[in-house]
Amino acid sequence: RELTSINMMFAAAIALLGTVAVRIPEQLGAAKVSPVAVRPRTCVDRRAALQVASSAFATLALGSAPSPAAATPGKVPTQADLDKLVKGYKGIVYLLDNWDYETVKCDAFNSKDKCATAEARVAAAGSNMAQCSCDFNPTKVQEVMGFKSTQHPLYMADQVMIRAQPLLKPDADFEAYDTAVELWGRKAEDANIMSYTSSWGEANPGGGRDAVKRYLERSKKEVIESRDLLRTILSYLPVEGV
Repeated sequence: RELTSINMMFAAAIALLGTVAVRIPEQLGAAKVSPVAVRPRTCVDRRAALQVASSAFATLALGSAPSPAAATPGKVPTQADLDKLVKGYKGIVYLLDNWDYETVKCDAFNSKDKCATAEARVAAAGSNMAQCSCDFNPTKVQEVMGFKSTQHPLYMADQVMIRAQPLLKPDADFEAYDTAVELWGRKAEDANIMSYTSSWGEANPGGGRDAVKRYLERSKKEVIESRDLLRTILSYLPVEGV
């Protein structure tokens, strides 16, 4: 158990320190980012200098250069930008509602008949002697949370949330919004790290399919909390369909 915990910490360190600076700006036309690209943690403040301060904090805490979006205060998001947050939220809801199908990938040979149920798919992914070939697919979490593509609706979502503060509904609780945005950044990042650690659970010394499943379940916990936080954030913004 100690060795497994050390492996987890090592993998998390790789996720945070080894690739945290690999963040490809959209304006360069790049379609992909590192699967473990970790967004800097930010918190919201009603002063105009917020984003510069949060970027400086990310530099000190993570040892990486802040992204251009975090370093320079941006424009107020458009309605299209806000609608992307709604689309991203619905993607998270779908992932959680279909977790065992979305996070387990099965090969075609007779798997459709032999592993038709979610329970059978999970059992097959957790066993080397299953009647059909299935594996856990932790990278699905990173994809849905916006860490795999600059084109994803939730890519850099925390920055959109920060810039959206002038758009809050008149009766919105500013402090609650600030807190929810800060926690969203943390929980989304933690979901990313746990899913990345899960993807290496079988390859690490002392690991196995049980380790993959264990860290994937920990990732699910973070995804659930991220969903709830995003729903709270959207309740303060002028959007529909949540």
